[in-house]
Amino acid sequence: MKKFNKLFIILLCCVGAMSVTSCLSDDGDSGLTDGLTDEERAQYFYNIDGTYSGGGDKYVNILEYHNNDIDKLGMNDTIKSGIIARFARRDSSFTVSGIPARLFTKEIKGESYKAMKEAIEGAPNQLVTGKFFIPSASGNSALLYFYPTKLEIPNLTYGGATHNVSISFVPGSLGQWAMSSTNRAAIIPLYVGTIYEDNKAVVTVCDGSYVDQSIQMASLLQITAYN
Repeated sequence: MKKFNKLFIILLCCVGAMSVTSCLSDDGDSGLTDGLTDEERAQYFYNIDGTYSGGGDKYVNILEYHNNDIDKLGMNDTIKSGIIARFARRDSSFTVSGIPARLFTKEIKGESYKAMKEAIEGAPNQLVTGKFFIPSASGNSALLYFYPTKLEIPNLTYGGATHNVSISFVPGSLGQWAMSSTNRAAIIPLYVGTIYEDNKAVVTVCDGSYVDQSIQMASLLQITAYN
């Protein structure tokens, strides 16, 4: 299989970095107005549609995240196995499967919710679902807004009881899709928002504001997926 050209990869990386600092406070309607004609919009949804399970030995799907054990700010650890993204044009939905549950709770500190954290970490890999919209597109590239659905992890037993835990994400995160002559790739940023125990908010990792970039980075799980 032919490789992506260098310019294509650089484009994806640059937009991925931009999404970290510029997309967390967009209002919920911003992704609905994309400035495209109906025909153009339909064509981009058609081009994006499909399963992104990896682009060969070199361009494997990865999930990047901030590791608290590494003393620097930034995306400094990766998951490179089992990550699969899917886009469906019929309902503008997306899914990302194979996300280790421990990544959703890595920013929980202290003893207050230690039992809940350990129970979530023991859960299977998770599937994140949601909707995507196209705020801007040109040529073989499109910006994408992602609106993940709250993740439900039911029937976790800890502290002598069974609990239903759920995890929300900051809506309207900005990623990108692009296409070369032979391949397609997408950057999907997921910002962990609030963790709920039995419908009660117990830990907020990121509230979607611009106030602290380190919090944004810590909450970010960024998927780069190839087809």
